[in-house]
Amino acid sequence: MDLSEMKTAIRERMARFEAFQPPRAATEDDLEQAREIVAGKLRFNGNQPDKAMQQLIDVGRRGIDWTGGHLLHQEWPTQMGRFFLLGPLMRAYRQAPDTALAEAARDYIDDWIAHFD
Repeated sequence: MDLSEMKTAIRERMARFEAFQPPRAATEDDLEQAREIVAGKLRFNGNQPDKAMQQLIDVGRRGIDWTGGHLLHQEWPTQMGRFFLLGPLMRAYRQAPDTALAEAARDYIDDWIAHFD
């Protein structure tokens, strides 16, 4: 399958998915979080819905400690592995396609794969 066929297949699958889960518009918080993620920083909410109570942790985009050594909290490694970072990146990209957003997503995914290979 060449790149053109892959893009077509992805678009077709996205259309089927969006039929039952319409895309959500990016909020100001999504855009702010996307900027943080591109800068290599992830939020840890620790079950705190209030953004002021959340922690911003500098993990980088490569060579990430996926065991969660940045923060001694039992939920931190689990939260990192759930890739909550992809939602804000996707919504920000949908609003303004910027290659930096796609590159950040790829960096995180590639690094995770390399760590757990």
